[in-house]
Amino acid sequence: MNADQAYSYIERSVAAQRLAQAYVVVAPPRGVGDALAIRVLMLLNCTEKDAPCGCCRACLSVQDRTHPDVHWIEPQMKSRVISVKQMRGIQKQIYETSFSGGWKACVIIGADCLNPSAANAFLKTLEEPPEKTLFLLLTDSPQRLLPTIISRCHRMTVTGGDGDGLDDDLRTAVTDILASRTGGGGIQRLAKGDRLATLLKAVKKRISDEENAALDDEEANVDSDTLAARVSSRYLEVREAIMRSILLWYRDILLLCCDADPTWIHHGVSTEQLEASAAGITYRNAAAQVRAVEQMNRQLGMNMPEPLVFTVGFSVLD
Repeated sequence: MNADQAYSYIERSVAAQRLAQAYVVVAPPRGVGDALAIRVLMLLNCTEKDAPCGCCRACLSVQDRTHPDVHWIEPQMKSRVISVKQMRGIQKQIYETSFSGGWKACVIIGADCLNPSAANAFLKTLEEPPEKTLFLLLTDSPQRLLPTIISRCHRMTVTGGDGDGLDDDLRTAVTDILASRTGGGGIQRLAKGDRLATLLKAVKKRISDEENAALDDEEANVDSDTLAARVSSRYLEVREAIMRSILLWYRDILLLCCDADPTWIHHGVSTEQLEASAAGITYRNAAAQVRAVEQMNRQLGMNMPEPLVFTVGFSVLD
């Protein structure tokens, strides 16, 4: 379902007083996922008759992530792990009395980053949840969650935009790199990897600039390690989205080699370039390219140096 359909589903559940206590929202955590979470939390906390109004104090505080009954948790360490210490802090807050007398909520951004201790602590909360408390677990990798957590949550797979979590400008930049013709030479192929590395470097700088600019007077004492962890966490999420878009590009080429239904193509706006690429290679080579991108993803997940990963990976990609 798309984001509007997911929101309408939850809206009906609220009206029927059948809202589940926990939802796993399978979507890019930043973008589709957290946007849906904000809409739902505004619905639950709005003080106006026609909720959510988007203008009342409650709605605005939800949007600003300052509402006292809404708690946000995300990976803070450079390893992108949500620790048991973070989870304990949230648990203490959600078992306290609601400030507004209404719903309390906890949004876990990147729920798949819960370390084993944090996951087990959260599982105990799910087994005996406090009343009128909503948990929203945002993840694009639900397979990394404990099966026992999944079994206690309502799962919603939500799509939005082009489904890869990238904004239009970044998606265009990625597809421009992928659509460029290499001519088959090794140096030309590696140029794609160099362009991707340059793009990622610019992305990281932009995120760093945004995080520095976001520090207000109340957070003037944020230490450098915490700031670096925030930048790293956001950067890795964007990099994962970019790599997912690249994987879908080569999957599209593989599908076209198999004469698949064009409606299955993810990068539909680039169909002409995809068809040109598919016409020049065999099914075997197209499958090898998909495997090469999957291998790059695994290597990046093991914290191998990006330049090395891209040099090796793009040497077999056209």
